[in-house]
Amino acid sequence: MRIFAGIASEALRDDAPETLENMLTRDSSATSCQKAVFGVLKRPGDTASPAVFGDGRGRIMVLFSGRLDNAEELKRTLEAGGIHPRGSAPDELLIHLYAKYGSDAFSRLNGSFAAAIYDTFKNRLLLGRDILGIEPLYYFIRRDVLVFSNRLGALEKHPLIPYETDVGAIGTFLSFQYIPAPDTIYRSVRKLPPGHLLEMRLDSANTSIRCFGRPNFSIKRTELGFTDAQRELRELMEGAVYRELEARNGELGVFLSGGVDSTILAALAAGLAGKRKIDVFTVGFPDAAYDERALARESVEFINARCGNKLRHHVRELAVPTLETAEKLASLHAEPYADASLLPTYMLCKFASETVGAALGGDGSDEFFAGYERYSAMRISGFFDLLPGRLRRKVFSTLSKLAPDSGERTFGGRARRMLKLLADPSREAYFNLLDRCPAELKRELFGPGLRDALWHDSSEAFAHLEWELTAENPTEGFSELDIRTYLPGDGCAKLAIASTAADFEVVTPFLNRSITDFSSRLPFEYKMLGKCRKRILKAAFADLLPPELAARRKRGFGSPTARWLRREWRSGAEALLFDSPLCEAYIDRGALRKLWDAHQSGRSDFSYLLWSLMNLAWFLRRRQP
Repeated sequence: MRIFAGIASEALRDDAPETLENMLTRDSSATSCQKAVFGVLKRPGDTASPAVFGDGRGRIMVLFSGRLDNAEELKRTLEAGGIHPRGSAPDELLIHLYAKYGSDAFSRLNGSFAAAIYDTFKNRLLLGRDILGIEPLYYFIRRDVLVFSNRLGALEKHPLIPYETDVGAIGTFLSFQYIPAPDTIYRSVRKLPPGHLLEMRLDSANTSIRCFGRPNFSIKRTELGFTDAQRELRELMEGAVYRELEARNGELGVFLSGGVDSTILAALAAGLAGKRKIDVFTVGFPDAAYDERALARESVEFINARCGNKLRHHVRELAVPTLETAEKLASLHAEPYADASLLPTYMLCKFASETVGAALGGDGSDEFFAGYERYSAMRISGFFDLLPGRLRRKVFSTLSKLAPDSGERTFGGRARRMLKLLADPSREAYFNLLDRCPAELKRELFGPGLRDALWHDSSEAFAHLEWELTAENPTEGFSELDIRTYLPGDGCAKLAIASTAADFEVVTPFLNRSITDFSSRLPFEYKMLGKCRKRILKAAFADLLPPELAARRKRGFGSPTARWLRREWRSGAEALLFDSPLCEAYIDRGALRKLWDAHQSGRSDFSYLLWSLMNLAWFLRRRQP
């Protein structure tokens, strides 16, 4: 029986000279193997068959997708131990690390990766995913077959996988707008959780999954004063940005929104680039609530006044994207995904790709430095825990109904969400704060095809992780929960989809392991104190930030989806929702019509849920024969 067979990303194939099958079935143990393993790990944009790197003796073979931020450091460590790699390629380094440290090699990797190691001597296969889940890794196991890929779309080509839709995952998707690991839209396909290792013994059919690393918030550097912490953070950030600049020799830009994170990155790049100029890119919509151009311009003027006009500012007003573009992006993820900020992120990547091949992005800062407004909301909510639950629900529920449901970024919308949170004394309060399709709405909306989903508790996506959380501070626990769920499932997925579609690379210094490890060990009051979020970032880089920026409320990178659904997208969205497989089995047409009409009238803002349903409709349409 074959041990491995290669799968190209668009179709099954076994004719390429360097597929896994051709390289790995050379091992004499192939005839006695009891498992067949099919796999592909491909970098975005690759069209050739996946390359397999071997150790020259046929004992260890590696597939690797992603990047290593500590490749040179790993090479020096190996050389100090008498091992001399020919270069710093991640797959070659991983072979030597595995030969020296075994499966512990994965915990030494700093970067974003999905990797497979085949050890012919021990007759085992290892699959590993980076500890933050920046790179995805999907797999399917059935008796004597294991299929894996970092692209769900590649697995869809395999004839052995039964594609039975997981209705519980659909319910969770409608709550979160993404499907958290380990679930996927298919019952039989799983995501390997971040920082986990799957080991399969090829001679016994035994498979195990274990954690090899995750951010640890339990060990705090209490001896580190706030001033010293600022200095150390600055050095780490300067090192991370400088390494990226040097690696690309000037072909690196910066995404600039005018917020704290992107302004820090632009200022650091300008200060570290020597005589080179740095291209920075800003996009905005005509809708003032979603337009960052004026804020970004302020940041550019402030930085250029201090560093000799090092920044070249590229600005573009974005047109309303077509639904065809949105559907194309949806198809790249191969399972429902509905964060509408994917659209401007993709357009920003396309815009920047006209000038540079990669850009720095500020993703990860909000999770690791307590930037989201919802962390403040949960802290405030905790002050009311002493009130009797019944009284708390009555008072704040009544007040929440008085606040207008006028939109995500309006005062009324923010007040309504805050009052609903204060009315909730349950342990699921954080889930309920994020839930876009609460249980009572699901009962009205779900048709016969989703009746079983009503028995599925979507909050379990959070609850099953509670015992694993390491943070002692309750508010920090919510940021840790986001790092385990929202960051890999939504934020990193968004960057992967957008950058792949635009054939562009987004580099995220705040997710460099040196930064995330440092942040995890900081006392939480260094990150959030009172109303001040991202406290240490604002303090460490105060000289690089316009004075008014530190006090400005975070806006987030979004799109005016609610308006588009009422205007530019109205006819196309209505046709998609009501004339698709969505209403044939999954969603009650009458309930959906009420929701649609309430949104169109402006009485309510159901844009998040409607956009999720549209993405679900696209998925169902793609799955039709």
